[in-house]
Amino acid sequence: MDDLMSITYYWNGKLDKEYHVNMWTNRICLEKITAIGVKKPIYIFLVPVPHDNDTVFEAIDSVVGKNYKLIMWLLDHSTVDDYYDGRILQLYQMGEDIIKITPVMNIKNDYPFKILNNHSMADTVLEQQQNDRKLIMGLFKKSEKWGRLKHFLSFNGTPKPHRINYVNKLYENNLLDYFNISFLPWFTVENNRFNLTVIEEEMLKVYDSIILPKEMLPMHLDFGNEFGTSSLNLPLYFNSYIDVVTMAKYDNRGVYLDEKV
Repeated sequence: MDDLMSITYYWNGKLDKEYHVNMWTNRICLEKITAIGVKKPIYIFLVPVPHDNDTVFEAIDSVVGKNYKLIMWLLDHSTVDDYYDGRILQLYQMGEDIIKITPVMNIKNDYPFKILNNHSMADTVLEQQQNDRKLIMGLFKKSEKWGRLKHFLSFNGTPKPHRINYVNKLYENNLLDYFNISFLPWFTVENNRFNLTVIEEEMLKVYDSIILPKEMLPMHLDFGNEFGTSSLNLPLYFNSYIDVVTMAKYDNRGVYLDEKV
């Protein structure tokens, strides 16, 4: 029994204290369960591969009538929902407090018992998105009346001709002091910053079009690379008024919409 959450886990119908070794993180769905304020012991029955005649109901029968919160948690897509739903409905009609968790999304629930939708493999990403949104919205709310130190914010990770021209123009017109700006912030696969010598070699002749003094380069704002993209310094978004976004591609012969739009 988990002392903090009062939860007992079963894996494939058997008591399993090491459930976390066998499954992906499902913190979001666990938070949904605990958020409804359950005041009694919770018994979670994890089903890795749903199938007909699942013996998990034998384990459930052993705790029926003890006033527990019962959760049938299918970890994979099920083609036999009628079997599970029929058995869960029987338990619900017997007065059991039971819910079902399934990775199948956008389903219509015609049953009186509650069904939560959850896809285990997406949980890590969804959890991070929720955390990021909470952080960003919290900062936005708190920063509404803040004074900003800079007028503009501009991230320019991978050097490209139109970005070089853009930064050159800012320098020529003495506008860089109005910016929090990154330029040439390259990182190795090991997440180490490239020095200017390596950057110059990587860019070949393109580097010669940069007019900024070498002692100003590289200009870093990002924390590093993560999953092929930058790990952004989020607080900087609340230290300026306008975010100037340079597109991944610039071509005046047509319209190109990338992920930044």
